[in-house]
Amino acid sequence: MSYTYAQRKKPATRADAARSAAPERMDALARGAVKPSAAEMGHRVDLPDAMRAKFEQSFGADLSAVKLYESEAVGDEGAMAAHGESVYGGMSYGGAVAPLSSATAASAAGPMQAKRDKPQQAGQELRPWEISKDQFKGNQFNPTGNEEVAKYQKLIDDAKTPAEAYKQLMLMNGDKESGMVDENGQEWNPEGLDLDLFKGKLKNMARMIHDYPELAGKIGNMKKTTKRASMTAGSTVGGRQKADISYNPQKDKKGIGASIKRSFYNTWGKMIGFNISGAEYAGNHELGHVLNSLILDPTNENNAKADWAYNITANQMLEETLQNDAVMSPAKRQKLVRHQNTVPNKHLQNQIDLKKSGLGDKGITSVYGSTDAGEFFAEAFADVYAHGNKAKKASIELLKVYEKRRPELLKNSQKKET
Repeated sequence: MSYTYAQRKKPATRADAARSAAPERMDALARGAVKPSAAEMGHRVDLPDAMRAKFEQSFGADLSAVKLYESEAVGDEGAMAAHGESVYGGMSYGGAVAPLSSATAASAAGPMQAKRDKPQQAGQELRPWEISKDQFKGNQFNPTGNEEVAKYQKLIDDAKTPAEAYKQLMLMNGDKESGMVDENGQEWNPEGLDLDLFKGKLKNMARMIHDYPELAGKIGNMKKTTKRASMTAGSTVGGRQKADISYNPQKDKKGIGASIKRSFYNTWGKMIGFNISGAEYAGNHELGHVLNSLILDPTNENNAKADWAYNITANQMLEETLQNDAVMSPAKRQKLVRHQNTVPNKHLQNQIDLKKSGLGDKGITSVYGSTDAGEFFAEAFADVYAHGNKAKKASIELLKVYEKRRPELLKNSQKKET
């Protein structure tokens, strides 16, 4: 990347001597062949945290060790870049710094600085991985202040029963029929439920329904179950049907004892890396599964069912996610390939297994997310909706991969079965 700086007349400064250096000197600096002097290095410019976080997401790299300097001397000579002291990993010399002239620094950083200082405008659309920690502090359930989300979240808050709260979520989803039902299909209101916790899950789901309108009309009933998992989503089979969500209310009971137990398991789960987010984001995990099921083969129902069973499409997106060096190093990818080649079943060789390959560490996903590509996909959504731009790099990258492929995938999902 090259930088061009406008020439302008200005009073003499202490950097004039450096600016009078021969062009060969500037060329050597640009190539990193020589170490810059103090005058050529200029002075340190600290990037705001929000700006650095945005750059990290754009480049897919950790920039915490990078230091940026402003240098009139180098900038006015139009050099591409200089290598400076203490630039990378604490090394005395190594890593590129793009030196800015005063004019360029003002024009480049000014608008971004203004954006940082400007309060977040209500209704401003950000993708879920762009949301900052400060925005979550302002409103955990609606950090961007979206009016539609706020409307339905208030209706959920005002609901007197779990069934009424879920009904409001379904209305937001364009569905007047689905609701909470028991084993017999009758309206179901779980007794002894921590209603605030349950509503919190629904409000987090409301934000995701707004962000991904393809979910409209594709979420079905919330059905009573006694299975161990708190929530389990079914499949839309490539958009052919609604995906019901099974719900076990035993995990969300009210009372001090139940609350302490939940807190313990949430803390313990995060410590060992089993969970990627708290219980209040279980619904986002399940909606991740629903999104996955929407992009299965729309032309052949059997293919769609096989895709869901073997995570074919999810594997493809996970594979693309892991190609990013910021998510997984080339050495680890080679290790993963070596493991996959040892799998005797040729079909299973195409299923990425982070757990058995020993690469399912907390830096990439949760223990649960390393189970298979489908769970990785769902955990990525829970992670991003819980942590925004502080989510794991792999989670953010997977959502970007999904959204990059999303137009084609959704276009295919509209095809009629032949």
